[in-house]
Amino acid sequence: MSKIQVNEIVNHFDTGAPDCPKGLTVTGVTTSVNISATNVSVIGVSTLGNVVVGGATTDLVVTGDARITGILTVGTASVTLNGNDGIISGINTVNDVSFPSTGPLSNRNLIINGAMNVAQRGTSNTGLTAGSYPTVDRFPWSLSSCGTWTSTQESDGPTGFSKSFKMLCTTADASPASTDYAVLQYVIEAQDLQHLNYGTSDAVPLTVSFWVKSNKTGNASFACLQYDASLRTFSKQYTINAANTWEYKTITIPADASGQFDDDNGQGLLLEWWSNSGTNYTSGSHPTTWTELVHGNRNASNIGIGQAVNDYFQITGIQLEVGTQATPFEHRSFGDELKRCERYFEKSYTYASPPGTTTSNGVLAGRKAAITSSLTNLNVRFGTRKRATPTIGLYSPDSSTEGLIKVDSSDITGNDQDTNEMGFWISSNPGGAANVICSAHYTADAEL
Repeated sequence: MSKIQVNEIVNHFDTGAPDCPKGLTVTGVTTSVNISATNVSVIGVSTLGNVVVGGATTDLVVTGDARITGILTVGTASVTLNGNDGIISGINTVNDVSFPSTGPLSNRNLIINGAMNVAQRGTSNTGLTAGSYPTVDRFPWSLSSCGTWTSTQESDGPTGFSKSFKMLCTTADASPASTDYAVLQYVIEAQDLQHLNYGTSDAVPLTVSFWVKSNKTGNASFACLQYDASLRTFSKQYTINAANTWEYKTITIPADASGQFDDDNGQGLLLEWWSNSGTNYTSGSHPTTWTELVHGNRNASNIGIGQAVNDYFQITGIQLEVGTQATPFEHRSFGDELKRCERYFEKSYTYASPPGTTTSNGVLAGRKAAITSSLTNLNVRFGTRKRATPTIGLYSPDSSTEGLIKVDSSDITGNDQDTNEMGFWISSNPGGAANVICSAHYTADAEL
C-alpha cells in the first residue's frame, strides 16, 4: 500500500485550505479546524471546528449520534442551543404533545371556563329577550331588542372539547333597529391584567383563539374595550367559512401604550363576539390599532346571526394569552375551573340543580329562638371569597320564587344581612314563631 505523508496541503493559489469541489471522504479519527466542500463524508470519530455543507438548500444528515459544542441555529433563529440552555420559537411538539416556546406552560390562559365546562345556573334557558348569564359561567349573552333566544350548554365540540356554548334564535330580528344588539361577552378583572403593561412603552400584544360554529357563513366581528381607558376600542374581522362546521380562529390584539388597567377588582377588559346589531354598531370600520371609543367599529362586519329563526352561534376553546402566537389550549380540571367561577357566582344547590329548583337537598336549616326577632339562625360562609360584596338571592326549598325563605311550614320574605365577600346571615319578615325550623337556599352573584 502506498501513502503520502505531508506537513501541509494548501490550495493551488497557496492562500489557504484546499478546495474539494468533487467532495471529500475522510475515514478514521479526524480532527479538523475548518472544512469547506460540496460533499463531505466523515466516517469514524471526528472533531470538526467549522463545517460548511453544500449550498443554501442542502440538507445536513447525521446518521448516529451527533455532538455540537457551540451554538446550533436551525431555520430562521427557530432553534438555538448553546450547550447550557436553549431558545425555541414557535409551537413545538414532543411525542405528539405541543408546547409553547415562550411564557409559562400553565396559567397562560386569561379566560376562565374557556372550554365551557362549568354551568352552575343550568344547562338550558329559553325565551331570552334581555341580557344575562343564561347558562355557561362567566359568559353573558348581552341582548337588547334583538330577537328571542335559547341558550344551552352543548355536549358537542371539536376534537379535545366535550362542551360548548350555543345561542339559538327562536324569534328573528331581520332588520334590527339602530340600537339593537346580540353579542357574547367576557369581562376580565383589571388587576389580572397588570402584566400587560398597558399605558407604557412596555405594553405587550395579546392573541385570542377559539373554535366557532354556525349555520351562517361570512365575515363576523370580534371586539374588545378597556373600561379604565374611556372604553378605548379595538375590533377585527374573522370569517366563518363553512356552515355547521367547527372552525379554529386566531386574532392578534395589538399592545396599547396609551391604554390603562387600574390595579383593582373592577372591570378591566371586555371581549365581544358579535352576532347581530343595528347601525349604531355596524357603521364604522375595523381599526388596525386601539382607538378612542367608536361604537360603529365594534360590529363593522355584521354576520347577522339571528336575522332568521334557527340561526345559531356556538363557541368553545376560548383562550387569551400574551404574545402574537396562539398556543395549544390550556385545559384545566373541572374542579379548578369551578373554583375560579365561584369567585363570581356561587349557589347552595347541588351542581346539577339550577337556582329556584324546589328541593331540600343541600338546604340551609336552623332553629329559630325568639318569637319577635327576625333572626333565623341561618348563617352563610361562602365556599370561595367573592370578587366583591355579592348580590344575594334567597329561595325557599318549596318555591322557585326569589326572595322567599321557609319558616316552619310557611314561605315568607327573607333578607340577607351584613353581607360581604365571605358571607351573610338571613333574617325573616315577619319574624315568625319561636322554636321553629327555618330553611333556605341562596345564590351569591359578584359578576363583573
